[in-house]
Amino acid sequence: ATTSPYTKYQYGKTFGIGRRIAMEIKQAQEEDRLDEIVT
Repeated sequence: ATTSPYTKYQYGKTFGIGRRIAMEIKQAQEEDRLDEIVT
């Protein structure tokens, strides 16, 4: 299941919520911004 149609608009493809979260964590790590998304 996908998170919403917005996922396809934002990333150009559809995928599940787990994959989207993993991508966002990886991006935050690459940008040295993990402290903004984890508690």
